[in-house]
Amino acid sequence: MVTMKTDKDFEEHEIEKVEPYEYKEGKKGVISKGWEITYDGGWANVIDEKYGVVPKVGDNVKIYGRRGSSIRGVVINNKVVFYRTPKEDNAHHKQWCLDQDKEKKEEYENTKKKILDADYAKLPPIFQQRIDKFRKNNPDFRWKYEDYEMFVCKEAVKIATTLKTKDAVWEYWALSSWDDKTINKLKEKKKMNKKELDAYRKGLEKRIGLDDGHSGNTYGMACKLAYLWAAKPEFVVKHYGALAPLVGSEEYGCVPKKKPEKKKDVFAIDVDAYKAYKTLMGKEFKKKKLTVKERKRIEFLAKEIQKRINAKASGLQGDE
Repeated sequence: MVTMKTDKDFEEHEIEKVEPYEYKEGKKGVISKGWEITYDGGWANVIDEKYGVVPKVGDNVKIYGRRGSSIRGVVINNKVVFYRTPKEDNAHHKQWCLDQDKEKKEEYENTKKKILDADYAKLPPIFQQRIDKFRKNNPDFRWKYEDYEMFVCKEAVKIATTLKTKDAVWEYWALSSWDDKTINKLKEKKKMNKKELDAYRKGLEKRIGLDDGHSGNTYGMACKLAYLWAAKPEFVVKHYGALAPLVGSEEYGCVPKKKPEKKKDVFAIDVDAYKAYKTLMGKEFKKKKLTVKERKRIEFLAKEIQKRINAKASGLQGDE
């Protein structure tokens, strides 16, 4: 059993930088406060003030858990900030997920449902059909993912209605490319340098009224849907969901969820087959649609049962 004393899954570093930290969430305002500590040339973690430990530059910090995964323990100058064993951390994460789902459902029912319904009513029919697909395939789509998908769809509509043509949408999308060849082609086509090209892109974004809350994923998907609407509208409905690469196509509602296969009740099949074998000399058994493997197994079991019946009958006759 892992305990803090036996737990070897940690790294030790010297804190290189400490900055005040605040986490805000929409209308809720500040959710938590603390400090962001930086170590090992750029790796960072947040120490919440609720733990009562104030970090300083030069302090020794021990981090439990692997880089890129959840941090399950922090010790600063031998003072435990918090610690969880791997088993406790798994339980903690599961409970956190349940709490998040509960909070999200409540927020959807109390406020988001009305907003999403109003946004849906304003979408072009082809985008409504896209949303309908996800709703149909995943009963939980509305409270889990619809606000994300709706944001992408609304932005796609703004891009397409402002820029009008598929070529214009494609060019605008290309302006944000990380590919040097693509940018160089645009510079040559527009007779602009990089700075002028960036200014041109920002001007288009202002015309479009692009929201400033985009991530790379929402922006890319909004541009893609805008292009599809201009080029091949039917693919707006067919194309995968904005978060499908992260959560999966079935989970998001891109495709119907597969129903779990019912396990065959082999014993029930065996009993039926034996009855046919015993009472009808196998005629009804031969009519059954069974695989070769199932048929051989049933024949074997029927014969074994017959042997046991015969053995029992012999024993009873001997007793008499």
